Amino acid sequence: YHIFTFQASIDKAHPLFHLAAASDPKIILEKDPELKIMLERLKVEGKTTFLMTNSPFDIVNAGMTYMFDENWRTLFDIVIVNAKKPSFFTAAGRHFRVYSPKTGDSSGKESTILGL
Repeated sequence: YHIFTFQASIDKAHPLFHLAAASDPKIILEKDPELKIMLERLKVEGKTTFLMTNSPFDIVNAGMTYMFDENWRTLFDIVIVNAKKPSFFTAAGRHFRVYSPKTGDSSGKESTILGL
């Protein structure tokens, strides 16, 4: 018998979750037509919207493209991927890198502010 801790189970399942999210998002995501309407309304009302996730861009892009369309990034003013939550909120001097979805390159400009 093998006894797994909760964290060990999560660690084992996480890569499978990412694989499913990237290859066939409808397996794990449920579209909600009201969500896009709400995000668009927030933008029209001048609200700042953001998406923060611990997942890498390719996984997020696959899921968000499925949920909305290939222009999903227009729904958000700020998109933070690979956030490393919860330490994201407490780590001093955390640097951000500009990511290019076209090239997959994250070695671009570095900044310590969200506005880049």
